[in-house]
Amino acid sequence: MITGWVRYRVPVLLAFGLILLPGCSRTLNMRQVEAAIQQDIEGRGGIPVKSVECPGKMPIAVGEVFQCQGELAPAGEFIVTVEQQDDYGNVAWDIPSSKGLLNVTKLEALFQEQLGAETESPPVVNCGGVYRVNVPGDSFECKVLNATTKTQARIEAILVKVDTQGNVSWQQVRRPLVATNAVPGASPPGAIAPAGSPANPGIVDGVQPSPATAVPPAAAEASPTTSRARFPNTLD
Repeated sequence: MITGWVRYRVPVLLAFGLILLPGCSRTLNMRQVEAAIQQDIEGRGGIPVKSVECPGKMPIAVGEVFQCQGELAPAGEFIVTVEQQDDYGNVAWDIPSSKGLLNVTKLEALFQEQLGAETESPPVVNCGGVYRVNVPGDSFECKVLNATTKTQARIEAILVKVDTQGNVSWQQVRRPLVATNAVPGASPPGAIAPAGSPANPGIVDGVQPSPATAVPPAAAEASPTTSRARFPNTLD
């Protein structure tokens, strides 16, 4: 099961209208698929969508996958991957992050996976919302809970930035945990951040983080470590 898939029951469109005759093929009602995807993005993400266009005709076939193209208002494009679930018109769709639209739910899952390799217990990341328009120059913060690293530093947040080309980078904001019985004048445990981030987990739905750049922290200040990702425009 892929995180982020949304399931929807699309009524079957019968060839010749009212009666399914022997030998007649059944096709998906693409207009309803398009409308459902648009309503999902606008309803759950609060993002205006100008249009969603799917292939004109698609026979019903379990496991068949096809792509639709969406256009944001006033500008921006994204793709939607749709998979047929059964013989009754049920489909599931997934919207990968791209230069037009960010799938916030997938970003949260990616961050949680990365942080989980560094923390003592599974962290919780909340970036807010489900989708977000990928605007060049934009930035936002993801809250992080239950994220104490094995070096006794607390990850408090993730700062996400979008450059002028639509590429996404992020930084972990860490704060050392000060022991109650610390020796006067001694550096608090965890004052120095790890030399690097977890190994590159590889491409995850269009997101490919590069190795982190260690940033030397001040002993009593939060310290960021940086990862970067690129969302290639798959609509070219």
